Amino acid sequence: MLVIDLGGQYSQLIARRVRECRVYSELVGHTISPEAVRARNPYALILSGGPASVYADDAPHVDPRIFELGIPTLGICYGMQLMALELGGRVDRTGVSEFGKTELHTEESRLLKDTPTEQTVWMSHRDSVVAPPEGSRVVAGSPSTPIGAFEAPDRKLYGVQFHPEVVHTPHGMQVLKNFLYDIADAPPCPILLAALAPKMLELAGAVADGTITWMTGPATLADHTIPVITAAARAAGRPAPRVCASLPVCVTDDPAAARARAADEFAVYGMLPSYRAMLDREGAAGPADVAIVGDAATVTGAVHHLAEIGVTDFAPALFGSRTDRNATREVLAGLV
Repeated sequence: MLVIDLGGQYSQLIARRVRECRVYSELVGHTISPEAVRARNPYALILSGGPASVYADDAPHVDPRIFELGIPTLGICYGMQLMALELGGRVDRTGVSEFGKTELHTEESRLLKDTPTEQTVWMSHRDSVVAPPEGSRVVAGSPSTPIGAFEAPDRKLYGVQFHPEVVHTPHGMQVLKNFLYDIADAPPCPILLAALAPKMLELAGAVADGTITWMTGPATLADHTIPVITAAARAAGRPAPRVCASLPVCVTDDPAAARARAADEFAVYGMLPSYRAMLDREGAAGPADVAIVGDAATVTGAVHHLAEIGVTDFAPALFGSRTDRNATREVLAGLV
């Protein structure tokens, strides 16, 4: 998801709000070319606001070919005005400005779905769109700004004169979610909590997408971690959780030396209370006892066993000599 910066004071905030919706975002300059946009292959674009008039000599512009890429695009404030102008609409200085909270009336719209017909938004503009682009539909307006939002779903183009990213627009996050999830079809990034103890596992199952563990052996995963988080997810009506297990791994022809090395390299985790509790539950004296160590067949079998007990993702922490690490990478690559 790319936020194109048109000089607005809220550009960074827009990118942050997108990330708060669990969609990765980056802020890029308005001089970015259509070829560079296409190469990034974003789910969507957002054109930020800005203090300039679209008719000013030094006003920031974008290459209009960007609007022909077929990428869902949302223009906010100045971004909406620029989009309207580039696509054949009209922007004027009407003599009526809006700075602050404004009452907005909305029509049925994909962008404004699940928001009230009458709602408060934050406006900050002098110019206004007085004629939307051809083929677009006006879906919101205020007494001073009849074209407060428009959309052209067939072209995947949307514009709002108000600022959905600020807290003064109470339903702004819903507007952004509508754009990101329903229009751009951007999947939210999964949230995995580093949960070990029962209460945290219950929380992870109830509100997150799963858990990631460290220094938790297969017996503890099978008898404690997976049953607790799975039951919590089921009780909350959520999908089966992901369980990402992370353990030290070493493919070697000298297991005894590798375990001695693991005992030294990972000794601190045997002293930290949360990991010590997991090791005690496993009946392990220290981190070396839960490390996956051995020849290729032994390591392969241990990883397969994790999958059999319900681990969905495995994040190996490679250790050992350079030769051992290379051998470990080769074996693990064959399991992907």
